[in-house]
Amino acid sequence: MKLSGMSNQHLLFSAVKPLLLTIRKSAFTILLLFLIAGEILPQRRMEDKKALLKRAAMNLPEVKSSPQDGAPGYCAPGSHSTTYESINSVKVKETFTGIEITVVVNITNPYGCVANNPCQSYDASPENINVWIDWDGDKTWGNRPDEYVIHEGMKGYAIGFDSHLMTLIKDVKVPADAKRPAWMRVNLGWGYDPTDPCQADWTYGDVKDYPILCGLNITEISAIGNIELKDVPKPLLSQKFDKDGKLTDPPVVNKPLAAAARKSEIKLNVKLQSFPDDKLGANSRTVCNYKITSQWKTYVEDVSEFKGKEGKLAIKLPGRIGKYNLELNFKFYGDNQNQVGSDIYILDLWVSYDDPKLSGIKKVWMDKAIEFTEGTMLSPDAEEKLAQEMMHGIYNKGGMRWSYGNAPIPWFRWYEIVEGKTEEADCKATSNVWMNLLKTLGVGGTSTVHHQGKIYGKGFLSKTNLVAYGGTKSARGNAFRSAEINSERWLFDSHTFGQKGTVYYDPVFDKSFKDFYFHVAWDIRTEFPGGYETGDPPPDQGPRVLATGESFELEDGRWKKYTYEFIFTPKIHPLIQSP
Repeated sequence: MKLSGMSNQHLLFSAVKPLLLTIRKSAFTILLLFLIAGEILPQRRMEDKKALLKRAAMNLPEVKSSPQDGAPGYCAPGSHSTTYESINSVKVKETFTGIEITVVVNITNPYGCVANNPCQSYDASPENINVWIDWDGDKTWGNRPDEYVIHEGMKGYAIGFDSHLMTLIKDVKVPADAKRPAWMRVNLGWGYDPTDPCQADWTYGDVKDYPILCGLNITEISAIGNIELKDVPKPLLSQKFDKDGKLTDPPVVNKPLAAAARKSEIKLNVKLQSFPDDKLGANSRTVCNYKITSQWKTYVEDVSEFKGKEGKLAIKLPGRIGKYNLELNFKFYGDNQNQVGSDIYILDLWVSYDDPKLSGIKKVWMDKAIEFTEGTMLSPDAEEKLAQEMMHGIYNKGGMRWSYGNAPIPWFRWYEIVEGKTEEADCKATSNVWMNLLKTLGVGGTSTVHHQGKIYGKGFLSKTNLVAYGGTKSARGNAFRSAEINSERWLFDSHTFGQKGTVYYDPVFDKSFKDFYFHVAWDIRTEFPGGYETGDPPPDQGPRVLATGESFELEDGRWKKYTYEFIFTPKIHPLIQSP
């Protein structure tokens, strides 16, 4: 039977059209599934398909790793896509037993992850990390078993980590025959485990090569702007290393480091040597975490750093005199900012008033003077020993002894006045003791001491406050507060001075003051009995007393009030506090 207007071909097509449409839909479905499967092989869990589609929807440009970044002389790293995962950083830190390797992988927008929170779903395929280190330096990876150091599949994210980062930390033992430097290769792969260090390419991942076991060592530490110690050679630290970074001779450490309290900081110049010499340079970095401590507490804790093989560290000083430990905790970072070493040095730090120009004996005196300010005790034989040693120096034994009133015997230990262990001496002896202390501390000029009233147990630098006698709450010993200067400093009241008693130097504020009344001045006391001599002593006859000045009058039973005037423009150092 023939139907009008339709050929046999049309009739056949009409009959099979439903079947063709079904086949076409099925084919499209199969093709679509094939394309999706090809994109996500190996398959991830169903909930992660959205993540892949989200990746595709981002239309990120394809990024390929650069094979030019490879280690020189080794097989070239492969070419692969770093669009979705890449090596963010690799850090190597030397430890006591080997090295610690930290690999941080960056992943672009993983599904279900929020910054600083754990991810809700994870890939079935891990981020595969493989690491080789060429210990013997033969330009090959893995020719011996201990060169394949890490094979790890990283899964998931830790709580608190950035949602785009995974971190792997592994400890690796360094063989005894390891060459320095050694090259390290790190392979990253997703959907494939790149266990061949020389593989040409794979789809997703990254490759990085790094030189490790390079190092930086300190060869010299010297001080800039420190107090000159005549008998202490510079630098503070000196040491030599061979090409492999091993010490050739024991380090030379010259101590102590000394600084003036009126300065807010001291600078240390640090010189470094890299090994091998051509591996670390201008981009290397030295970070120093330092602490200044005493037996009681930590006074300063801060950090300073510089770039390159030589630089300066700024060390903040405590605002008081004393003897401290300066702990220098160094960390060295190479040109690629991997940590390549660390060192700790502890130096003695003495903070004094001024430049003491220390001789060998005066080093001991400075030490003792600092002990006075801290209120610590001297050994029983310290004064006698030092007196004998210094008999022919600028100090004399008589100046280090004193007698109360007119009694020439017994002699008392002069530091008992300072430590407040006894009643005050007479005015002359008190002045002598104070002047000797100032000489020891290197202060140009002297001060006066309030000695009226026999304040038993309250020494020059006693820690006990003398509020009842006019001292401020934070003042020590016999220190008074000046009415002319609205700040605390050491000010003493007496009618007896040293030879330069008309000039008072205030080391805290770096000011000099002049006594208005020019009262009696005593230089040093003679040892022989029979009174005092006046005038300039002949240089070959040893110490004599110099008595000058004019008379004075009492005011209401107290010594005359003193006024001070500036001799030069003061330099204010607000960071420095009085002891």
